[in-house]
Amino acid sequence: ISTEPGNVVLAGSDGIGSIFAPGGEMFEDAELRRTLEQLSGEPGERVIERLMARGLEFGAGAPLPDDVNLVAVTRS
Repeated sequence: ISTEPGNVVLAGSDGIGSIFAPGGEMFEDAELRRTLEQLSGEPGERVIERLMARGLEFGAGAPLPDDVNLVAVTRS
């Protein structure tokens, strides 16, 4: 993978996309890409924090249906 200084490479399990809204919509389908686009330019730590916060908000506090593993690397 070729990156520029400040770029973030994010890897994760499918668990973050498997969060369901109370109406049955999946985070992966509805919000994942939009949330990542909003976080463009942020450092990796912030991307993980905000992505998890948005996923939990989307799921309205329900228990996570799957494990969530995220790793972000920011090139300096």
